[in-house]
Amino acid sequence: MIRPVRATLARTRLPLPLLRQPVLRASYSTPTPSEASSSSSAPTASASAPRKPKGPKRPISSCPAGTVMTGLSVLKDQPDPVALPDDQYPDWLWTLLPDPKAAAGKGQESGEARIPGDLKSSADFREEKKRLRAALARLLALRPPHLLPRFAPLSVRYNSTNSPSPGPSASKDPDHPYLHYHTLPTPAPGRIALSFLPRPPKGPRSRTVLGYLPLGASGLGDLKENRDFLDIFHASIRDGLDKGKAEAAGFEAAGRPGDGYIHITDERALPPAGRIGETEDLIGSVFVEDGKIIASTYEPLPTYRLITANGPVLLPKGLDTHLIEELERIDQEERS
Repeated sequence: MIRPVRATLARTRLPLPLLRQPVLRASYSTPTPSEASSSSSAPTASASAPRKPKGPKRPISSCPAGTVMTGLSVLKDQPDPVALPDDQYPDWLWTLLPDPKAAAGKGQESGEARIPGDLKSSADFREEKKRLRAALARLLALRPPHLLPRFAPLSVRYNSTNSPSPGPSASKDPDHPYLHYHTLPTPAPGRIALSFLPRPPKGPRSRTVLGYLPLGASGLGDLKENRDFLDIFHASIRDGLDKGKAEAAGFEAAGRPGDGYIHITDERALPPAGRIGETEDLIGSVFVEDGKIIASTYEPLPTYRLITANGPVLLPKGLDTHLIEELERIDQEERS
């Protein structure tokens, strides 16, 4: 019987530079014949074979390949997209999926789930999002009838006609509290005026008109904004801020920890709490001092759009009714 042989490196026998290291004790035993035979027969190539780097474990997609993604098509009258196999999606896209374990830990503290992925992956995602938006804008600029965006409640097909309208007529947008479509009589046939007033405008150049759409199948790229309305629009917001009509902005200003600017955001696409909306939805900015809004500092933002893929303008509560009152006053002046 072969007894185990134990080798001990005592602290006193270590060289001087190693005295500060912990005592190293190693033990080994003589292998049995069966263990020796199994170890000798084992291939040695595995030790020299290169190891594959372990990448992030991909989650299993809950949507099998070939599944029709109903309702995700951006273009009208176009087939819905179909899910691809998991291996055909780029690696950086998988890193944007929330980590359930991290979200369970940090999500309870901060109130929101953490999205894993490095800065490069996030930047790639933002660039891809911008590229897709630019591509959609170019398609809309071509103005083919079938490119009417599905998300935009601007389909005026029910009001379309190939012949000039003999007189003004109006239609209420079912998805907006104030928007109306008015067909313009001669000498401006073939266009529809968008207005927040139920009564048709005095004329095609009325300052109460948001913009104009051609008759027929129209999309966002066909809208021609009325610059005179934009001047009234921003002047009404500045006046409403001065008179305390903006309830949400006043509440935000009162709760602000210090002085600085706050944004007036269109409510057609409100961002999550604590986030800033898209540039096309930021109407303007105003300075807050000692918890109070300084209305004279209000400045419109040039990137704002009256109508986007999320719909027409939808002002915050208080400012919307103030704008309607101002438009009614201007309409009375134009008719007098």
